[in-house]
Amino acid sequence: MGLAVVAEGLPTLDQGRSALERLVTAFHDASEADRHLPRSRGLLMRRLTTGCPSSAQMEATLSSFDVWTPVSEWTTVSDTINPHNITARDRELFDRDQIRRQTRRALLTTTLNRFRDIEKELVQKQDAARLKREAYWGYTPLLTELREHGERLVREYEALGPIPLAAFAASAVRRCPDDVLVKIFSTLVTTVRATRDLGSRDPSHIGADPAMVFSHVCSNFRALALSQSSLWSNFSCPFYPNESMAQLLEEYLERSGTAPLTIVLKIENAPGYYDHPARQKRLFAQLDAHCARIRSLTLFGDLPHAVTPSFEQLGNKLLGLEVLSLLIHPADRPIPGLQIFPRLHTFDMPGEILHYHSLPFSQVTTAHLRNVSNVADILSLPNLRTLSLTYSIETEMSHHAVLANLTALYLETGSPDEILDCFTTPSLTALKVSNMGTERGRLRSLWEFLDRSQCPLQSIVFSECTVPTNHFLRIFRRFSGLRSLAVEDIQSGEIRDELLAALTREPAHTGAALLPELSHLRLIRQYRFTTDALYRMLASRMVRRGSDAPGAQGPAVAVPHSSGGNPPVLLKQVEIAFLQGFVPAENLPRFEALEGLSASGTTPVSPFASLDFAALEASMLPIRWPIFDGH
Repeated sequence: MGLAVVAEGLPTLDQGRSALERLVTAFHDASEADRHLPRSRGLLMRRLTTGCPSSAQMEATLSSFDVWTPVSEWTTVSDTINPHNITARDRELFDRDQIRRQTRRALLTTTLNRFRDIEKELVQKQDAARLKREAYWGYTPLLTELREHGERLVREYEALGPIPLAAFAASAVRRCPDDVLVKIFSTLVTTVRATRDLGSRDPSHIGADPAMVFSHVCSNFRALALSQSSLWSNFSCPFYPNESMAQLLEEYLERSGTAPLTIVLKIENAPGYYDHPARQKRLFAQLDAHCARIRSLTLFGDLPHAVTPSFEQLGNKLLGLEVLSLLIHPADRPIPGLQIFPRLHTFDMPGEILHYHSLPFSQVTTAHLRNVSNVADILSLPNLRTLSLTYSIETEMSHHAVLANLTALYLETGSPDEILDCFTTPSLTALKVSNMGTERGRLRSLWEFLDRSQCPLQSIVFSECTVPTNHFLRIFRRFSGLRSLAVEDIQSGEIRDELLAALTREPAHTGAALLPELSHLRLIRQYRFTTDALYRMLASRMVRRGSDAPGAQGPAVAVPHSSGGNPPVLLKQVEIAFLQGFVPAENLPRFEALEGLSASGTTPVSPFASLDFAALEASMLPIRWPIFDGH
C-alpha cells in the first residue's frame, strides 16, 4: 500500500508487521461498514426492539459496536513510530475513520433516545394497567356480593315455583258464592263500558272487554261468564273489523243469547280503511240478524260517505232502539238511516243534527246536546225531562221558553247565564251549573232563573264556580228541602267554618240547622275550613253509637230531632277528596247508618281511617249518585 513503516525503535520486526496488519484490517472493516450501513442500522433496530433491552444494555451495545481502537492504543510501540513518516494518504484515511465513527455514534445516540422514549411509554402503560388491575380488585367484593344476591333470588324464585293447589283453594275470591261473583262481573262490565273513553282514537279491541277477560281466568270463572248472557251483550267493535275481530264479534253475538244489546261502533278514520267495503258489509251482515235486540247504539268517529247507505239499511230494522249516541263528524251531513225509532227515549248527539235534520224526536225524554246552534231547537223536544248541554251555545231567543216537563238540567258550558236567561223550568228538581261566578252578573242570572221558575229543587251541583259564602247560605235557606249537595272545584275557597256551622245540627232547644233533609254530600278539591268544623258537622248528621250499642263505649249521645218532631234525616253518602292539611282526630265519633263513604286527601293517612261503619263494611266503595248517575 505504499505505507512505509519505520522499524526504528521497534523491539522486533514481528511486532511492527502485526501493527501494520491491524491497521489495514481496520480500514477494510470501516469501508465495509460504510457500504452496509443501512442494513446494519436495520439490524441494530431489530436487535434493540427484540426482547426490550434496558438502557444499560444499550450503552454496552454502543460501546461494543465501536470496533475502532484509538490510535494511542494501537500498540505499545506507538512511541517508536515517527509521525513525520505518515503520509497524506494515511492522514486522509484517518480523517475518514473519524467521520465514520462520528456518524455511527450519532445514529446510535438517536436510536438510544428513541428507545428511551419507548421505554418511558411502556412504563406509563404498565402503571395504567396496574391502576386498572387495582381498581378491578377493589370492585371484586361488590361483584361477589351482587353475584351472591342474584343466586339467592334465583333460589327463592325456584322455591316459589311449585305452589301447592291448596293455596288456590284458600283464595278469598274462591270462597265467594257464584251469585256474588256474577254481580261483580256485571258491575265491572257496566262500569268499564260507561267509563270507556269514547274520545280515544285507538281502535276498539273487543277481545279486551271484561267478559272475554273473565272467561280466561280459570275454569270456574269461564263457566260463570259463559252462563250469563248479559255479560256478552255489552261490547264495542270497530266499524271495519278484520277477520279476527269478526270472529270475536260472532262469539259475542252467539253468547249473548237473547239479551238486549249495547253496541259501540268506532269508525277509525285511518288511511286505507275505506278501501275495504267488504269489511263494512260483513259487519252489517253480522248485526242484521240481531237488530231487534239492539237497545243502545253508539256511532263514534269521522263519518264517511260510504257509511250512510249501509246505516240506512240497518236503521230500518232498529225498531227496539232506546238509546242512540251519535258522536260523529261532521254533524251537518245527512244521515238517511236516522228515522223514527218508536222506542227511542234517550239520545246523545251534536246540536246541529236537530237544526239540519228536523228529526221527529218528540218521544225523547233524555237528551245530551253539544254545540247547540239555536236554543229554539230544544223546543222541538216537548217531552224532555233531562237535558244536558255542553260546549258552546248560541242563543237567539228574546223570551223565556217554558220547559214544563224538565226535571233535571245540567249546564257544562262556558256561559250558563245565557242558557238560564232563556228558560223557565217549574218542575226542576236537579240542577248542575259550571263556570258560574260573580263576574258579568252570572249569579244574578241564576237567582232570576230560580225566582222565575219557583221550582222544588232537591239536588244542586256547583262545578268550577265562584260562589261567595253568603250566596250559599241564601240557597240553603231558599231550598231547605235539598237532599243532595255537591260542591266541586270552588275556585275562591268559599266553603268556610261558618258555612259548615250552619249545616251542623244542634240539640233541639238551640234551634234547627239548615238543610235538614240532606242525605248526600260531596265536597271536592280544597276549601278553607278546619278539620274540627267538618267533624262536628258530620257527627251531628250521623247517628253516634251510645253505650247500649253492642261493643260501643262511652255514654249515649242524644240525637237532635227535626223541627216537626220526626226523626232527622241522616247522611247516607259522603264523598270528600283533595282536602289539604287534613289530620285525623284522636277521638273520632263512631258512626252508623252510613251507606257509602269515599275520602281521599294529600296526607298519607285518610281522615276517616278510624271511622267504624256498621251498616256497610266495604265503606270505601265509589259513590254512585242516584240523581247524577252517568254524568
